[in-house]
Amino acid sequence: MQSYWERFRAVRITRRRAIAGSATAGLGAATIALAGCGGGESGGEPSPKTQGKVQEPVDTTSRAKPGGVFKGVYGSANPASLDPHTSQGFTTLTAVSVYTYPRLLKFKPAKYPEFTDGSVEGDLAESFEVSGDKLQVTLKIRPGLKWDARSPTNGREIDAEDVVWNWKKFSQVGVRRSDLKYDPAAPGAPVTDMVAPDKRTVIVKLHEPDASTLQLLASARIFFVMPREAEDKFDPRNEVRGYGPFMLEKYTPSALFHWKKIPDYYVKGRPFFDEIEQPHITEYAQRLAQFKAGNIWTPVATAEDVLSVIKEVPQLAVQRDSEYTATPGHISWGYEGDSPFKDLRVRQAVALAIDRETMADVISNRDQFRREGYDLATRYQTLLGAGWGEYWLDPQDEKEFGPNAKWWSKFDIAEGKKLMAAAGFPNGFKAPLFWTPRQYGAAYERTVEIIVGMVKEIGIEAQSTPKEYQTEYIPEVYYSYTGDRSNGYNGFMYRLELAYPTAIAQLFGNYHPSGGRYRGVRPDGGNAKQGDPKLNQMIEAARREFDTKKQIAMVHDILRYAAGQVYSIPPVPTSLTIQAYWPVIGNYGLYRTQVGGSPTNEFYVPYWWIDTSKPPLNRPS
Repeated sequence: MQSYWERFRAVRITRRRAIAGSATAGLGAATIALAGCGGGESGGEPSPKTQGKVQEPVDTTSRAKPGGVFKGVYGSANPASLDPHTSQGFTTLTAVSVYTYPRLLKFKPAKYPEFTDGSVEGDLAESFEVSGDKLQVTLKIRPGLKWDARSPTNGREIDAEDVVWNWKKFSQVGVRRSDLKYDPAAPGAPVTDMVAPDKRTVIVKLHEPDASTLQLLASARIFFVMPREAEDKFDPRNEVRGYGPFMLEKYTPSALFHWKKIPDYYVKGRPFFDEIEQPHITEYAQRLAQFKAGNIWTPVATAEDVLSVIKEVPQLAVQRDSEYTATPGHISWGYEGDSPFKDLRVRQAVALAIDRETMADVISNRDQFRREGYDLATRYQTLLGAGWGEYWLDPQDEKEFGPNAKWWSKFDIAEGKKLMAAAGFPNGFKAPLFWTPRQYGAAYERTVEIIVGMVKEIGIEAQSTPKEYQTEYIPEVYYSYTGDRSNGYNGFMYRLELAYPTAIAQLFGNYHPSGGRYRGVRPDGGNAKQGDPKLNQMIEAARREFDTKKQIAMVHDILRYAAGQVYSIPPVPTSLTIQAYWPVIGNYGLYRTQVGGSPTNEFYVPYWWIDTSKPPLNRPS
């Protein structure tokens, strides 16, 4: 079977021949097939066989009917715990917490074609107010909200004491406490305390003004509120007693999540359907088979398979992704011992070894989409994904970005080899490339394989070094520069990121020494544990800036500077690819949330409804 590196090289050769042919033969088929290469967006007119197939989201709320059982799926591993404070696993967040545990605030949704602006509204809180000195947030709890009617909560009304109990627990054992709970030993988070002067009032006290505070409280990845009975009357690791759009009726590990709606949810008339069934299907081939059979309604097919699935099952509806990713994968560096990546020229050489256009063709299957007439808009990544809108700065626009843009956009093997020689490595070197298997999916593992092949072309023999996620990858590599850890590592890695609720929180979390997922950066002669003093100052200043336009300009300066230091390399461009789903889902794709703020289930599912007139429930033979 052809490896992905072999396929990568084959696609690259085809691209080069096509470009050369179009240069001598004028406009022709090759030019159409490669429209947009090297630019911010790929082009090409849809062919007659697919023109009109991609549908725009449609608001069908006026004819929505309540009721029914929604057919979903969860394909990741069983959650280590159902407790959102002690487990931040993908399944805990997206298949449990966002359905049944409230937060103080949530992001305001936007209806297609609009995008969210990052503003927040109350969730558990009915209202909130920020003090003039921006050192305190006062929230009023909605009256009349009640926990699960089952024992031990017995329909008890939610109050401010629940919030304070959760804050104390989160401050002690919360997986993401470093992103929210201020600690003098790791002063990267804004909140010093939460107190309740009465049953309906919560006061959030801050160490210093932080422009991301409200969004941190709204994030569906950080701080949830459980009933205080979780202290000793039920075990939140194995049971759920919550309040949200749905309640967990039944959970059978490795088998099923079964949800039922809460009829008195504070958003009147939502959710629409009565129940959700999420069988546990870990094997992709089995999930895909169940999807094609109509037993799973949400998108399952990968970019590699979706075109064939659309042909095989013509009753499916097709939409384009509504948002670019906010959190690209990155090549990052270890600086310990005799690491060659201490030398900026080596990091620059690796940057020039990345063929992003071919990477997009292979990883996003963009070449095949083009051949079938689908136009995938593509953007290159920076420290921030293109999904961050105005905060993102296009590295393919050198006029706006500046000369450092080339380290995140250009492909030049010859220049890369010159840089390697200038750094004292004319014959290259060996270095471990760390990654983790069975965690992030096939596209991640394919990217690792291609990176190994790419850097070999400038003389680096990357020794593929897989690490088990929980016991090796996280403590030994991913978090090796974070918090009180000081071990670091020697070599380089390919890592994916957990989203933060604002662009500046994303930068602080990953590139400031006090950040919750600090990856380690260093200028020449610096200390990776301490970070880059100039970058630290730039991030801290942007964090304190509450004027959006000024903060965007400051973030752009951060991106320009960090690109010149090549503190990380995002190798895979992001594309608005195609997804197929069953049209039984009314309002699919209609609502959007903050790109780094919430898993999709929390925002979209309460607004979906089951249209029984559409396939697969009413499926033509």
